[in-house]
Amino acid sequence: MISLTPRPWEDSLHARLTGAPINEDALLELFDRVAPDVWAYSRQRTRGQRAARQVAIQAFLTAAQHPAIFADRRVPIHVRMIMLVHLDTERAPVRRSTALRTKVMRLPRRQRSETPRTDLTLV
Repeated sequence: MISLTPRPWEDSLHARLTGAPINEDALLELFDRVAPDVWAYSRQRTRGQRAARQVAIQAFLTAAQHPAIFADRRVPIHVRMIMLVHLDTERAPVRRSTALRTKVMRLPRRQRSETPRTDLTLV
């Protein structure tokens, strides 16, 4: 369960993350403090380690490239990082459904077409 209350270390980290030049020490501290939670949640949301690793890396890259996402203090930093993972894994079913559609279209036409139902009668 994710707590929506800010953790004690978030106040000092927040000031360094939202500063004008990107503070590398702040990013490293963010990684050290949040990486276990981000990894666990991405592993829970994906089916394999490779996909979980890609999702977790993408979350930290987004945080490094767009530090303005931490500007709103109402949402704690660790929750914001979990939200990044959640949003990235929400797009995954679209890719899976596209892959499934491709597999179905590769089947011979006879297997993918529905057989006509003759047992239905109109009343």
